[in-house]
Amino acid sequence: KDAKVKVLGYASPEGKAEFNQKLSEMRAAKVADYLTKRGVRINSWQGQGVNPVTGRAAIVKTLQ
Repeated sequence: KDAKVKVLGYASPEGKAEFNQKLSEMRAAKVADYLTKRGVRINSWQGQGVNPVTGRAAIVKTLQ
C-alpha cells in the first residue's frame, strides 16, 4: 500500500499514430485505476504511444 509507482502505457506499431497514442493513454489509465482501487498510490501515468519492443503493454515502475 505504501508503494509509489509510475504507469507507462504502450501500443503496438500497427494502425495510425493518433489512434495508438490514445490507446496507450487509455491502457495506462486503466492500469492506474486498477492499482489505485487496490490501494497503490500512483505518482503518474502516461501513454507513450508506440513501442515496437514491448508492443501492447503497460509497465509499472516503482519509484523511490
